[in-house]
Amino acid sequence: PNDGRYEPPQALVVKGTTASELTAGLGHYFRYFCNMTIGWPRGGGSNVFVPEIWPSIGSTPFAKHRNTPFSYLMNVCTHSYSLVWYDWKMWEQFIDWMALSGVNLMLAMTGQEQIQYKVFRALGLNDKDVRNWFNGPALLTWSRGQNEYGSGLLGPLPKSWMKDQWDLQRMILPRLRSLGITGQLPGFQGNVPVQLKALYNDTNMTEAGGTAWMDSLDPLFGRIADLWMQTLIEDFDTDHWYQLDGYFDGGTAPWFRSRLRAGAARSTKQKQERDAAFGSTSNIKRDEMAYRRAKAAYEGLSRTDPDAVWSYQGWQMIGWNSPDEAATLKGFVDGTPSDKFVIIDMTTHGEGQWRQFNGSSFFGAQFVWTALHNFGGTDGMKGDLSKVNRIPFDSPKEANVIGIGATPEGIDQNTIYYEYIYEQAFRDKPLTEVQIKDNVVVRAYRRYGLLVEYDDITRAWMLLAKSAYATDLGVQDGTGVAHLPAPTSSYWAKDPWFEDDRYTPTPTLCRIHEAWGHLIHASEGSDLLAFDTEPFMYDLVNTGREVLANIATPASLNFSDAISRPTVMDKDELMRTGSFYIELLKDIDTLVGTDSAFLL
Repeated sequence: PNDGRYEPPQALVVKGTTASELTAGLGHYFRYFCNMTIGWPRGGGSNVFVPEIWPSIGSTPFAKHRNTPFSYLMNVCTHSYSLVWYDWKMWEQFIDWMALSGVNLMLAMTGQEQIQYKVFRALGLNDKDVRNWFNGPALLTWSRGQNEYGSGLLGPLPKSWMKDQWDLQRMILPRLRSLGITGQLPGFQGNVPVQLKALYNDTNMTEAGGTAWMDSLDPLFGRIADLWMQTLIEDFDTDHWYQLDGYFDGGTAPWFRSRLRAGAARSTKQKQERDAAFGSTSNIKRDEMAYRRAKAAYEGLSRTDPDAVWSYQGWQMIGWNSPDEAATLKGFVDGTPSDKFVIIDMTTHGEGQWRQFNGSSFFGAQFVWTALHNFGGTDGMKGDLSKVNRIPFDSPKEANVIGIGATPEGIDQNTIYYEYIYEQAFRDKPLTEVQIKDNVVVRAYRRYGLLVEYDDITRAWMLLAKSAYATDLGVQDGTGVAHLPAPTSSYWAKDPWFEDDRYTPTPTLCRIHEAWGHLIHASEGSDLLAFDTEPFMYDLVNTGREVLANIATPASLNFSDAISRPTVMDKDELMRTGSFYIELLKDIDTLVGTDSAFLL
């Protein structure tokens, strides 16, 4: 109580239309006024503290507005490659990070095996058949449908683990809902244990290894979908969003009239030729069978939940380029209510999958424009900020873009890239090139909690802004750390780190190396306490890892040449190249062993 002798501090007031806007506003205050970092524990962690005096925002209130309704996060693979070992404490931290970053739409896939187990046992399959069909925890994304030919790996899945994940999901979802974050639950997309085919004598099921895939027009599909949805909602309640992709990869189901394959790479010339062949997208007529199948798949959701929204990962269509494929997509769009079908645009670098089929914008469907960026959580420093800086502003006026976000297969890497994307959701226009670089440098000071200027920090991050974060690479690890030899010739047209002589580094790698030198110099300065934080130590180690990993690429190629001579090996060449390569790998191992983010 105030008895006149105590003057309470002026309150900070955060206003917003939803809980998500409130937490995003609070996150902005923490970062930009309190000089804090809220990050992933294994990507440099956080720099969070209680200030002696909470900073004022000044006398003039300020407002930020979303440019689209949703900020989206997740790829179905992320749950296997990054989140599968999370306990509740780690999930709490991760959810708090999402809330403070403005994320309000995410995939909530945890615990689904318990739902599937109940459904398939109710349909007559035995315990062994169901649990053997599930992969081990780190490979669950394969048995969940991403690559249906890969079921039964590292299983059977223990009942105790399934129950623990189910319990965890029943803690995750209420926490998400309390913070205004919508969790997309997994819907039934047609992949089942292959034993179900014989049990029901269903000749229309496609066999792919241990998995059978069902046509959504099959009456059994509808029966399973109804049982699935009833069990799912009974156990987890619902936010009315469901993720299902249909027949995703590994071949083409027999009910398609032509072969459709996800993820096929296309050259720029091929894309130009493809788009030129289409002319106006108004000429594309929907595929009637795709229309019927999409309608049936959606009804598998809406019979149980009339408010169901179907979320569909666009990676399914990333390589589509033919009129038949365009007609299939249009059939899917037309087969669902216009406000109940959302495509997740998943180009690798955020180029915009909506440009497909001569700028079709998914034939009017709602979509969320994301950058995939990463396969498997690989650690390479990369991501052209100037490209994601165009999201969502480059979409045409008629495009039905309702969100932006990120769809990495693994997190805990390149945190600057993802922070930039989620801040993009609250900008009213793209930053200029100068502003992007300034943003990178200012973020570094905030990340390390620095209040005074350090020349080495400014120089290091200005160099990284001009190199690693002005560069898009492949989504996989193409270095000599992961491969012997490094797949330079097939992974990218030209090695971005070394000239053809395998000796001369490119300007890009030189800048990263120079940035590492500045970070080392900062760590050796007189103000050591200023840099005794995990975010700084992670960046110091990670930048060095990046330099050494890319040196490993020519080292692996040189050693591979030495052991692959068609006639007689040269002993001196073998010892020289092999010794260098081995010692370099040891150096990398020693370096990353100094930071907990790289340890098991």
